[in-house]
Amino acid sequence: MKTTIWLLFALLALIWTGGIALTAELVQLAAPALASGSTVDLAELVSRWPMPALAALGVDPALLPAAVASVLAGLDGALAFVGSAAGWITPLLWLCWTVGMVLMLVLTIVSLLLLARLARTASASA
Repeated sequence: MKTTIWLLFALLALIWTGGIALTAELVQLAAPALASGSTVDLAELVSRWPMPALAALGVDPALLPAAVASVLAGLDGALAFVGSAAGWITPLLWLCWTVGMVLMLVLTIVSLLLLARLARTASASA
């Protein structure tokens, strides 16, 4: 059982590390384009998407362009901010990775301690 707990920790640590590394690389790759504003015009891109038939049942098709425009206006500002903030987003991601790894390690150690206590209790009552 101890081996299973450690293998689960290793698997989760690998997934967590890969996810953070991928996110950090994507931020670094996208930062120059986002900061310069040379990304694709999102409003033009989204305006070419056809409205799904199921969405037309619950949403007035005349309201959709205004809703999309307001969401994209906020998203455009957020994307420019991400581009200019990439210098501190990557270290922040790795700080989150550290906190996550410490929490997973603590949880693993607590699980092993509880398992040892359960084994002692089971052997004492037998």
